[in-house]
Amino acid sequence: MADGLDYKYGLRVLVVAVTAAPQWTDTQRGLDIGSLTAFGYDLPYIPIGEYVKPLSVIKEYGNQ
Repeated sequence: MADGLDYKYGLRVLVVAVTAAPQWTDTQRGLDIGSLTAFGYDLPYIPIGEYVKPLSVIKEYGNQ
């Protein structure tokens, strides 16, 4: 491999997943351009959790 790493069975990896914003998951257009099938993988979209809108940084830290 170009980076010098050997990937093999038994190698420990770290997987990070985040919930997707509704504009990617609640519309067919969002799924068409952002799902795994858009990148050539034959896998369905399965949500990993429920999206929670993040707090504004200003609202969270503004009164300190």
